[in-house]
Amino acid sequence: MVRGDLAEEITRLKREPGKDLLAHGGARFVQSLARDDLIDEYRLITHPVAVGSGLPMFKDLQRPLRLELVDTRTFDSASLRVYRSV
Repeated sequence: MVRGDLAEEITRLKREPGKDLLAHGGARFVQSLARDDLIDEYRLITHPVAVGSGLPMFKDLQRPLRLELVDTRTFDSASLRVYRSV
């Protein structure tokens, strides 16, 4: 749970020693973290379902987001792709 400014809190937590941070969220959460360049790795899970609506995950970026594919896994009902910021 974060209180106050999200970008400031994530930046503070990333500076602390220890393990990686793991954050789950929807499109707006990703947008706010991506806008402030706070995401080092993306784990995108794709389910083969077309819903025809929803929020774009990478909306209103200030600059292109350069990603490198580092892993991919296929499951019975979904696929996982792992990207790192370049």
